[in-house]
Amino acid sequence: DTGEYLHEALALSAGKEADAKSDRYQVNLGPWSAGGDDQIQRLSAKTDRMAVSFEVRPLKPAVMHGDRGIVPKGDGLANYYMSYTRLAVSGELTFEGKKMPVTGLAWFDHEFGYMGVTPDTGWDWFSIQLDDNTEYMIYVIKRADRGIEPLSRACRIDQQSREQCILINETEISRLGVWKSPHTRTTYPSGWRIKIPKWNLDLIVAPEAADQEFIFMDLGYWEGGCKAIGKPASGLAFIELVGYGNSRVMGVINPDNQPKK
Repeated sequence: DTGEYLHEALALSAGKEADAKSDRYQVNLGPWSAGGDDQIQRLSAKTDRMAVSFEVRPLKPAVMHGDRGIVPKGDGLANYYMSYTRLAVSGELTFEGKKMPVTGLAWFDHEFGYMGVTPDTGWDWFSIQLDDNTEYMIYVIKRADRGIEPLSRACRIDQQSREQCILINETEISRLGVWKSPHTRTTYPSGWRIKIPKWNLDLIVAPEAADQEFIFMDLGYWEGGCKAIGKPASGLAFIELVGYGNSRVMGVINPDNQPKK
């Protein structure tokens, strides 16, 4: 309600502080954990100011993006990608010592495998949950030559979790404004109009709060909750904007830096 955006990042060495089970889905990172199965996941985390204890349950089957879960990223690179695009959330939020029950919707986005040079240049990623029980995932991958990767796509997930994708050149994404970070001095787009004639989609997407910049080490990127208003329905959105500022972290998985066999 105040428009304040709180975030925390945690990195711990494997072993005593961090581990992942090999026989089931259970990941522990100090006081943070995630685990469960395809019916229910349990998430918990704690920081100085807040804590969460959530259960999330899929409202629709998982989506295996691309060709049975493999998505090409250009230059002969690809990685694995699956999502639960609509999950019911219930649980408890603790904020500055006050506990309160909460409910909502979530999106589980799991992209893994060798990512190639993608993080070196950045991307815009949109996840949109509309009130008609459909979802849209749009990703615009930026190339090192400042162009757009032609394999960038827009995908529609229908009520039965069936995915249909089109190339990004069949979409119209217009920036409606910008926001300059007082923390990193980075300028990000802020507000969009998204039109996809093939699906009769025409949405205005606006941030819930302007300052939703996430900072980890020397990497700053914008990721935050938004409202989506338009047709065929209105709803919620979450957007990632990566690669708008300079960062040493962005180059750590460049193929040129990989150890030779």
